[in-house]
Amino acid sequence: MIQVNGTTCQVAYGNAYTYIDMTCEKHSAVIGIVRGRRNYIHVVVKNASNRTWRGAGREFATITDALEKYKTASIRAMIEHANQIAGDRRATSSAACG
Repeated sequence: MIQVNGTTCQVAYGNAYTYIDMTCEKHSAVIGIVRGRRNYIHVVVKNASNRTWRGAGREFATITDALEKYKTASIRAMIEHANQIAGDRRATSSAACG
């Protein structure tokens, strides 16, 4: 089961930025979906490596690219869920961030 811990949405520079902090099973991640003039997905998995190196995560051109990179089912589920949340916000709000 995916638990959404927080959501941030902002429109700036011609883009709609939606960042969702989620937990699924024993994995946590922040997934960013950016749509507008520039489209990309930003994934930050909160694990030991991220905490040690303060990594900025990874950026992908498409959801498909992000899903191909991650093999863990819970991370893949969170990426798909974030995409759905960002799509729902865009569909229900005239300003792209509701």
